[in-house]
Amino acid sequence: MNTKKEQIIYGLILLIFFCWLYFVIIRLITPESFLNNFFYFFSFNFFIQFFGFLKKIFFSILTIFWFFIFFVVAYFYGNLIVRKLNLRLTKSEKIFYSIAFGFLAIVYFTAIFGFCGLLYKLFFRIIFCILFLIAFANLIKKIKIYSAALVDYSKEIILKINIYQKIVILAVLPIVLVNILMSISPEIFYDSLVYHLSAPNYYIMHRKIVKIEYLMHSNFPLNQQMLNMLAMLLDTEILAKLIHCSMFIMSAIILFLTAKKFFSIDIALLSSIVFYAIPMLAFNSWTCGNDAALTFYFCLFLNAALNYLDSSDAKILAFCGLLAGACIAVKYTGIFSVSGLCAILVLFIILKKEKLKIKLKKLFWFFIFLIMPMMPWLIKNYIFVNNPIYPFLYSIFGDYQLKEFGGGGNIMNTPLNIFTFSFKKIFLVFWDNTNNEPIGIIFISLLPLIFLYLHKNKKLLILFLGFIISYFLWFLGTPQFRYILPCFAILSILIAYSFSELSNKIKSLYLLMAVLVIINFFCYNTALYKNIKIADYYLAKENKDEYLSKQRALYPVPPYPAIKWINDNLADTALILFIGESRPFYMQRKYISYSVENNRQPLIEYLKKSNNSGEFYDLLKLKKITHFLVNYKEAIRVNKGYDTFYWDDKDRKIFKEFWDNHIKLLYFKKSVYVYEIVEKNSDQKVDNLLEILSIYGWHNKILYDYFYSKNMYLNLIDELEVYQDAGFDCAQQIRYFKNQI
Repeated sequence: MNTKKEQIIYGLILLIFFCWLYFVIIRLITPESFLNNFFYFFSFNFFIQFFGFLKKIFFSILTIFWFFIFFVVAYFYGNLIVRKLNLRLTKSEKIFYSIAFGFLAIVYFTAIFGFCGLLYKLFFRIIFCILFLIAFANLIKKIKIYSAALVDYSKEIILKINIYQKIVILAVLPIVLVNILMSISPEIFYDSLVYHLSAPNYYIMHRKIVKIEYLMHSNFPLNQQMLNMLAMLLDTEILAKLIHCSMFIMSAIILFLTAKKFFSIDIALLSSIVFYAIPMLAFNSWTCGNDAALTFYFCLFLNAALNYLDSSDAKILAFCGLLAGACIAVKYTGIFSVSGLCAILVLFIILKKEKLKIKLKKLFWFFIFLIMPMMPWLIKNYIFVNNPIYPFLYSIFGDYQLKEFGGGGNIMNTPLNIFTFSFKKIFLVFWDNTNNEPIGIIFISLLPLIFLYLHKNKKLLILFLGFIISYFLWFLGTPQFRYILPCFAILSILIAYSFSELSNKIKSLYLLMAVLVIINFFCYNTALYKNIKIADYYLAKENKDEYLSKQRALYPVPPYPAIKWINDNLADTALILFIGESRPFYMQRKYISYSVENNRQPLIEYLKKSNNSGEFYDLLKLKKITHFLVNYKEAIRVNKGYDTFYWDDKDRKIFKEFWDNHIKLLYFKKSVYVYEIVEKNSDQKVDNLLEILSIYGWHNKILYDYFYSKNMYLNLIDELEVYQDAGFDCAQQIRYFKNQI
C-alpha cells in the first residue's frame, strides 16, 4: 500500500465488511444445520450413494449416447451458421455460439414437425442418427485439433492461477458433484410435472402440437419445452434433465470466457465461481425447468453485448438481438433480464457519431432479430387462443379460461408492484427475498463491495447501469429472484471485480471466498439434496416407482401411485379428468388437467355449464371423459391459496346428485382416488369427500375425522401413510388400524 491513509481506509473497509458478513451469517445460517449437512456429505452413506449413481449411469448408457448425439448435432450445424458469418470472436466463444444456435435450430426444427403432426419417436430417431453421422464424419477429422487446443487452454489457465485460487476451485467441486448426481434422478419438480414436461408429452400423445385446455403455461414461449419434447422423442425425460443441467454448466463457462476477455483471468475465475454457487440456479438445473436454459442464452447475450460495445460490428449486434429474443422465447420473464442491456445497446447506437439513417437501420435490424425467436409462439397463441401474448392484456384479447385473482389490473391477473409501488421496498426487497428464495450468502454478503470500485472501470459502470434498469423493471412486476436470476451473471462480475481488488492487497483473502462457497453448499445445496431423500434411490432400496410414490421436499402428495395404476389397468380409450391435481406427467392415458395458478378448473366450468346432473353427465360423455383422478390432500393444499373449488350451492347440488348416481370407486392410495363414471351406480354409494371438505372446511383433519367416524380403516391407514412419507412417525397408529380390519 502506498500511504498510511490508504492503509487506514483499507482497514476500515475490511472492518465494516467483516461486521456485515458476521451479521449476514448469524441471520441466515445456523451452526447446527451446517454441521449436520457437513457430516452427511462426508458420511460413508453418501460415498456409497455416489457408486449407486455410477451404476445408474451404466444402465443409462443409451441416454448418455443420445446426449452425445444431441450435442454433436447442435454444435456442428450451429457452427455452420457461425462460420458463415465470420464473427470476430475467440475460438472458445465460437464453440458456445455454435452450440446455442444449434439449440435454436433444433428447437424450430422440432416445432415445425410438431405443427405438421409428425411427432413419432422412430421418425425423430432416424433423422437424428442421419444428422449425427453427417456431423460426426466431418468433426472426427478435427478431433485431434480440438483435444490439443483444450489441453493447451487448460494448461494456460492452470499456470496463471495461484494456490489460493486453486483452493476456491476445489471448494466448488462438491457443487458440481451434487448437480451431476441430481441430473439423472427421477423428475419431481412441480412446474416440470405441470407443464415443462407434461405439455410436450401431451403433444407427443396426440402426435401434434395442439391446443391444451385449461393450461395457460402451454401458451407461454415454448423453446425449452421443444428441447424437452425432442429429448422424450429420442429417449426419456432424463435426457431433458441432462440437457438442462449442461446449460447451467455452460453458462458458468461462458461467464468465465466473457470476464477473462474483458477484465482478467482472476475476475473470470471469481465470476464463474460466485455465479455457479447460486443455490437457486443449481436447484433449477437439477430439473427440467427453464431458468438454467434462460441463463445460458443470457450469458451469451451478455458476451455479445460487450463484444458489440467494443467492436460496433453490425453482425454481432444482430446476434445480440437474436440472443435477447432467445431469452424471451424461453420464458416471458426473460424480458426483465435482457431489458437493461438492450437499453444500453440502444443508447450506445443513438449516441454514436453516425448518420441517422445508419442508426435507424441498426435499431430496425436489432429489434427484428429480437422478435424473430418469439414469432412462432406469438402466431401459435393467436391461432389457438386469439391472444399472441397470452395471458397478458387479457382484458383486451380475452381471458380464455383464466381465473382472476390478485391485483394486476388489465395486464395480468396476478399482483404487480406497479400498482403498489414503494421506494422503501425497492431498496429492501433484495434482503427480504433472501429469506424466502435461496440465492445463498455469497451474494448478500459481497454485494455491498461493488459500490467501492464501480468508478475504476467503464465497463463496470455499463454493466451496473444495465442491471439497475433490469432490476427496476423487475420490481414493477412480481419481484421474485427467479424472475431475474440471469442478471445475477452481471452481479457476479461486479462482485468478482470488487473482491479481486480487495484481495490484491491480501492474497489470503481468497480463502474467505472458499469458506463462503463451502458454507453456501452445505447450508443450501446439501440440505435440499438430503431433504429430497434421493439416497434410497441410489442405494437401490427404492426403484423409480417407489421413489416417485413417496412425498418429499418439493414433491407434496404425489399422484404417481394412482397414475401408475391407471397406466397399468385402464384401457387406452380412457380419458381421465384431473381434480385437485395438476401434475399429469407420467400419465400414459389421455387426460384433461389444469393449472392451479391462473386457470379455471374444468370440473367447476363443466358444472357451471350444466343446469342439472343429467346435463352434467351428458357433457362428460360428450367430452369422452371416463374417469376422475382426485387428489384430496393436494386439493386441500392448493385451495387455500388459489381457490380452485370456486363452486356455488347450485354447482355442488348438481355434483352431489351426479356423484350419487354415476360414480364408482376403483382405487385409492396416498390420498389419491380413481373413480369410474358409470351409467348407473347400482353398488353402494361412494363417499363424496369433496362435498365433506366444502361443508366442514378445507383442512387435512376433516378427512381423518370423517374416516374415523365411519370406521373406514383402510382410508385411515392410507391417510397415515401420507403423514409417514412426510416424516412423521405413524407406525403405531397404522398397526392399530390394521388390527381393526
